[in-house]
Amino acid sequence: MSIRPDIVDTGNPKIKSASIIINAPISKIFDVVADPTMHAVIDGSKSVKSVIFGPDRLALGDKFGMNMEI
Repeated sequence: MSIRPDIVDTGNPKIKSASIIINAPISKIFDVVADPTMHAVIDGSKSVKSVIFGPDRLALGDKFGMNMEI
C-alpha cells in the first residue's frame, strides 16, 4: 500500500504544497525531523544524501549542512 500526500492548490503555479496525516505521536515525528541524519530518509525528492555538518539534534537557530544531489 502506497501512502501519498494530498496536493494543495496554493493559487501560484510556482509554489507547491502537500499535506499528509501521519498516525503517530507528535513527539515521534519531531524526533525524526529534529535529527539531521534522518532527512535523507524523509526527503521525497531523493536529493538529500547525508549530513555534512551540524548537531546530532536540531534546535531553534541551529545551522547544518547536507550533501545534496541535483
